[in-house]
Amino acid sequence: MWQSAPHLPHGWERGYLFDQSSRTLFCGDLFTQPGMGEQALVEHDIVESSEAFRRHSDYFSYSLHAPALIDKLAQLRSELLTCMHGSAWSGDGAAHLRKLDQSLAATSA
Repeated sequence: MWQSAPHLPHGWERGYLFDQSSRTLFCGDLFTQPGMGEQALVEHDIVESSEAFRRHSDYFSYSLHAPALIDKLAQLRSELLTCMHGSAWSGDGAAHLRKLDQSLAATSA
């Protein structure tokens, strides 16, 4: 299922693919992590490392619609987040997305 999400984190044409059968969200650059993705799949928190990378590289658009778009993705209740840059993550995807939203809100305030 395709989820349109313009400018989240960048690019008007941005969107995310969600596989309902495996509860996998292909989340592109939402959780970009530094390094080479030494582990293919992790269960530890990736928000902290991806947010440290984002603060250094500043690649988010900070769209006014970001909170609603992140909430829309969180409502999918993903169990696997596959990242374009870095390790995939297994766990409560909704909680991880909401933690990302809180970090973005704190940064833009």
